[in-house]
Amino acid sequence: MGQRSAPSNPICLFFQREGETRELVRTLSELGIQGEGFDDPKEYLHRVNQAHPSLCIIDLTLQSGAEPKQALVMIAIVKSIRKVLGPTPPIVGLTRKGDPLTREAARLAGVDDFVDKPFSYPRLLKALAPYVSTPKLLQSLSVTDVQKIGAVAVPELVTWFFDKISPAMSGLSGSLENYDQIEEQWKFYAERMLPYRELFINMVSSLRKTEVKPDLIQSLRLYGVRNVRNLVVATKISEVTGANVMQWSAKTGLPTSDAQKIIPYAVKAVDHFGEDSRYREVAFNSGLILDLLNLLAESVGGRKSVVRKSLDQSFGEALKRADAAIAAGKKSKNLVLELHIVTAFLMRVAGRIAMAIFFPDYLDLDGALDKKSVPPVLRHIIEEEKFKVSHNLVGALICQGAPELGAAYQAVLFFDHPELLEGDPDNKDALDLVKACNR
Repeated sequence: MGQRSAPSNPICLFFQREGETRELVRTLSELGIQGEGFDDPKEYLHRVNQAHPSLCIIDLTLQSGAEPKQALVMIAIVKSIRKVLGPTPPIVGLTRKGDPLTREAARLAGVDDFVDKPFSYPRLLKALAPYVSTPKLLQSLSVTDVQKIGAVAVPELVTWFFDKISPAMSGLSGSLENYDQIEEQWKFYAERMLPYRELFINMVSSLRKTEVKPDLIQSLRLYGVRNVRNLVVATKISEVTGANVMQWSAKTGLPTSDAQKIIPYAVKAVDHFGEDSRYREVAFNSGLILDLLNLLAESVGGRKSVVRKSLDQSFGEALKRADAAIAAGKKSKNLVLELHIVTAFLMRVAGRIAMAIFFPDYLDLDGALDKKSVPPVLRHIIEEEKFKVSHNLVGALICQGAPELGAAYQAVLFFDHPELLEGDPDNKDALDLVKACNR
């Protein structure tokens, strides 16, 4: 089986039908993978030789009425790739079911794997994942499929991530949008409040003591954009986690909890940087992931107070380090990812807390390593040996799946390993960000 790799180079596709190429390129793009499609064999070979793609896909099926020699052309393309580029990149061939001759000829020419046509996208993506995968691609597969990918079993914590954290984050994404135009923002919140329309209007009328009952938009304005945002998101996070901490009282018509107490880290993060700060959106979204983990910590029983105390301490330290890194980042020229300094620090905290929730003895190990002042790089090695995964990997996974935070996942993953980014010119922005954060 081929080696998984980050999709730093494009996937090159050769299809005989232009529409299929465009559709697959679009699907790959949505999963964080760059694809380039061709229907001319000469252009395809030229691009393959030039780009050294992560993976090649070749349609080996014949169109109706095509000459048999066309099959030989496709086999010749495979041989040319192998002759010029050697055993890599992996090649996936599309063949018709019940065409063993073409499949065998392609296998001998150098095709690594096959998918029958007509194909379904889940089946095709499942075939591609062992060779070129991203967190979003893995999220599109079932847990069983993810566990089967590669020679090494997926750590149980990663399976837990896809089972528990990822669906909750997907649910939260629908409640988070930031519009420049305030009227668009009110429309967005109005749609989110429709299930609670009468309850919300009655609540605002009571709180503001209005003589005339306002409509939904007027009620939103009276309640204030910050309060509405917190109420919408707190209600949603209560729903997606199943915690049911945000309800509407049938007796009073009011929420049973203060929204700010349900999403304290999102609120504190924004307060720290300011509602008018350019970091407002990433601070709120990053803090919200910590709020999600804070609620999930309820599942660990007697350990929850220890986990939550660690979260609170780590959160405060991360904000201080983010302030210092932002100051350092201002001295760096062309720091494109400066906006994600906040994300980089808070998602590292998220990785640690996810580890603490899943592994009962993680915080004991973490505290022992702190006392011995073990260097960060060595800590990752120790974590991987003991738990088969480290907090930077978990933080990067969370970052990639969280609403509007995906651009910083490389910085989270390589935070303590910036030297691994040195040789990749495509990662220069992430490398600059990591260096600024570590000054």
